[in-house]
Amino acid sequence: MKTIISHLLAVVIGVLTALLLRPAIDDQKSPSGETQQSERVKRDRADSAAPRSTGTVPRIDGQQLVAELSREITASDLEKWLAECSYDVRSLAEAQAIAGLLTNNPDLVLQAIEADPENPHLLYIGATLSSINAKERLALSERFFQQDTGNALAGYIYASQLFETGDIKKGIEIMKGSQDQPKIDAYAKQTQLLMDDAFIAAGDSPSMAKIRSVLNSTTMPYFSDLQSLAGSINDLGDSLTPEEAADLRSLSASMGSRLSDQGKSSTYINHLVGLSLEKKALAGLPDSSPSPYEGLTVGEARQSIANEREELFQVINQTPMEAIISGDPELVDRYFDRVRLVGEQEASMWWLEVTSGQK
Repeated sequence: MKTIISHLLAVVIGVLTALLLRPAIDDQKSPSGETQQSERVKRDRADSAAPRSTGTVPRIDGQQLVAELSREITASDLEKWLAECSYDVRSLAEAQAIAGLLTNNPDLVLQAIEADPENPHLLYIGATLSSINAKERLALSERFFQQDTGNALAGYIYASQLFETGDIKKGIEIMKGSQDQPKIDAYAKQTQLLMDDAFIAAGDSPSMAKIRSVLNSTTMPYFSDLQSLAGSINDLGDSLTPEEAADLRSLSASMGSRLSDQGKSSTYINHLVGLSLEKKALAGLPDSSPSPYEGLTVGEARQSIANEREELFQVINQTPMEAIISGDPELVDRYFDRVRLVGEQEASMWWLEVTSGQK
């Protein structure tokens, strides 16, 4: 998981937008297959009556904003908060894990897991934290998979790490089983709410804490694992029968499709990475061949991915983060409430609607 400073500096200055994200998705994350965009179910627009914050958001200029968001959190900033969370084991363990993330202290995360070993949120954090060694992350990903049995993401993360160790057979088995799991949960909202408390304890206003916690969670640490998994599946093609290779590509495409669909109600990056995984499932296949998606050729599937991606970038380009945050303070607060409730895309559409008369 990225540190708070490096991630926020990247996002706040607008890098969450097309300028940097567009080439990154194209060149580093060759997406995988997909369903026709026109056939995807569209999410109804969010009700404009989302909850308002009771606090007041100060208007902040760009330089001040970057300084606020990149302010480092230290262990001493969180000592009192950790003490206040010691009323039960789970609360303290959750707080320790968040403190470990914000201060880049993986040992504190591992201590939290040891204190509350069956907590899937903590196991997720440990399984995806790059500063924990690969062997330990594999063990944590297996525990996460066993503890959160209905979460497809737990299976995908575990499978990706099995592939990394060379246990391809078991990784494929886990991938197949994960297709039937009903949810994909990265615990983003739970993490954000805990980060709110940590940032407030460290001296931020409630509104600034909300902004910092949301922006700190826009990039999920498992993205590189899933990209590696999709690439490994493609690399197996020559060693498999055509039927086996097609089945594996379908698994990879489904993983990407589920992530991009889930991304519509979470973050732009989730959505874009899902599309990139879908595209990667089609890599190397002729346009005229059947795709992993029923009724679509590979060429049609590629075009559908490109169309969906372009539509998403149109919204991103119309709603640069720096413009949103430097706008009306009340709208800033309401925007970030909506990001949590319905995701970045819906929140941005709402922001465009309510600000259209101000332009």
